[in-house]
Amino acid sequence: MKAYQVHIKNMVCDRCIYFVEQSLKQLKVQKAEVCLGSASFVTSRKNIEEALDVKLKKVGLSILRTKEEILIESIKREVGRFLDGLEQHTRNRKFSSFLQRRIGKSYYNLSKFFKDTENITLELYIISQKVERVKRLIHENELSLKEIAERLHYSSLQHLSAQFRRITGITVTQFKKQIATRKLVLGSISEVLSDLKSRGFCLHFIPSGNVLRCNELSFTISIRDVNMKEIYRFEDNPRSGGHSAIFEVETTEGLKGFMICQ
Repeated sequence: MKAYQVHIKNMVCDRCIYFVEQSLKQLKVQKAEVCLGSASFVTSRKNIEEALDVKLKKVGLSILRTKEEILIESIKREVGRFLDGLEQHTRNRKFSSFLQRRIGKSYYNLSKFFKDTENITLELYIISQKVERVKRLIHENELSLKEIAERLHYSSLQHLSAQFRRITGITVTQFKKQIATRKLVLGSISEVLSDLKSRGFCLHFIPSGNVLRCNELSFTISIRDVNMKEIYRFEDNPRSGGHSAIFEVETTEGLKGFMICQ
């Protein structure tokens, strides 16, 4: 038996933890412990890291191999934690002191290392991540733009709008129109699936009677325990029961995927 600790790229939420836990369970490892960014376990299986990496890459995760990759991912994860606190009004606005305290290195050195490695300044990366949260909140359609600006601690609505256009190249109004006309913009099944995966809907759910089956995680779930939204139709008048359509699927545990009915 051998003990392993692996660092994992793109782990950003509880559903990532759940997926890694399920993947390790399928690989029959022992003493598995998973948290954001890493996992530890014990196994006698050879090539376990390669087998795990294959599973992780199916949903946009992967094992980090070098110290440089691990540090970059740690910085990105701390940006996410900082913005979580900002959004929940439990964090002050001084990111530099927060990052230094969390990682134990000077902000100057971390910022320089980030820019040299990622070809983008840390400040611009933080702005881009805030804009991603703006886009998510607009998608959810529960807050006004002014309320979104206040929630994410923008100094003004104009400040939010300027940063949004700087990062996306379009105005907030144009982005809202894209959401409203998404079905018209997406012209093929491949474009629909690409769009879904870019928004985190990566798992493939297969309908089977009153349950949905997910082969990636080897589990089934009742249709009553998921939220589904039709986003694309193959025909103008699909058959009864939602056939000839693609649906967004989100479970009560926050797992996101898609279902194709034909």
